[in-house]
Amino acid sequence: MIIFAHPNLRGMKKVVLNSAILAVCTLVSCSKKSETLSDFESGRIQVETNQSTLNNRVTLHNEPLVVNNGEKASWGSYTLIAEVSAPKNTNGVQMSASNIDVIEAYRFEARAYISYHTRGESYGGGIDVINVDSEIAPFIESTIKFTDTDINDANMHYLSGFAESGERLWSLYIAGERDLSSSKYDGSLTKGAIYGELITSDALITDDYTEIPLPGYSANSIQRQENYMFASTGFSEGGTHVIGMYSYQEDLILKSFSHGKGKAVSMNHFRENQVVSLEGGLNAKLHVIDINGENFTISKSIDIGSIGPDNGKASLVVKDSYAFVATGTNGIKVVDLTSGSILNTFQLKGGNCNNLCIDDAGEYLYLAYGANGIVIIQVADFITGEAFDYATIDFEGSANGVDVNGNYVFVSSGSSGLKIVKKN
Repeated sequence: MIIFAHPNLRGMKKVVLNSAILAVCTLVSCSKKSETLSDFESGRIQVETNQSTLNNRVTLHNEPLVVNNGEKASWGSYTLIAEVSAPKNTNGVQMSASNIDVIEAYRFEARAYISYHTRGESYGGGIDVINVDSEIAPFIESTIKFTDTDINDANMHYLSGFAESGERLWSLYIAGERDLSSSKYDGSLTKGAIYGELITSDALITDDYTEIPLPGYSANSIQRQENYMFASTGFSEGGTHVIGMYSYQEDLILKSFSHGKGKAVSMNHFRENQVVSLEGGLNAKLHVIDINGENFTISKSIDIGSIGPDNGKASLVVKDSYAFVATGTNGIKVVDLTSGSILNTFQLKGGNCNNLCIDDAGEYLYLAYGANGIVIIQVADFITGEAFDYATIDFEGSANGVDVNGNYVFVSSGSSGLKIVKKN
């Protein structure tokens, strides 16, 4: 039994789905298909919780990393604390780490959620739930695997509710690409992009999962903004989509902006009623989306050049009135969302700028820069456009995603999985 503290924000999920599925199909023609067996019963979603088996993938280290300091000053030292190798999919094929989300809630243990996909034409993705409350001794609590879906992004949000046992309830939101022939979704509505929600009771994975298809081939990024979920999908038939989170509009696509190759979406913490989305391609753009109740409008579109390669990674984070954009082969750019001007750019040879984040204090940018490892830049210097310093941290493998929690840097590294690095 699930008890929700604020039923006005969320109804009993299975009841909502069973009673409203016809309405959802009628309104948007895109809800989870009716099945005799659930995704768990059919084996489409598999959860592994055997600690001894899972944690064979964890290797603890205490290894100093090479830090290539800039010319101005030393950036300190960093130590590789642990590595978590990527799991194999349900067909025994090695998966590749896509993205990472680290959550540390007051009085609750910190966890890292690593999303995985299978390279090439075949499908198969997953999510590692890793307890990092003690970063020097992380352990895998569970691994979720999807037989027919690549997972590109996953993030966790508190549901304002509790299970009957008293455990706190969370929603694990996912963005990915599902095999269209396996899903049997209407090919005129989607080419494989999906948004899903999995209920967890603290670390325990429940069997409460819902999913809707989205326009486009692949969902690449999701961000929750209060009462709405924003999802970016690509390629040519993709865009940015707004999904309702209230119980009366839950899992309904309220608005779609069909601008093509949706790469990423980010909340604007400076303005709570604003979200910024990233459109990729040769003529890449930032789209500023204003929220007024249940009305969503693009108030500004900003040209930012190109993002490459076309099917490669790109990312976006917004701080105050500035957008920091990872553009792959073209490095990172900072854009003034008020004036629409590109204030500064930075590019390294030999790697792609795949992902980025800003530390808790808002002082440093951490870039997942592919073969170049992790790059660190001071935020204030980069915004002003003045001469700025940077440092690189070398390690084996490619840096695909990055997140920071306190003095710890978490790096998703393709088939190498997760690396946990400590700033000394």
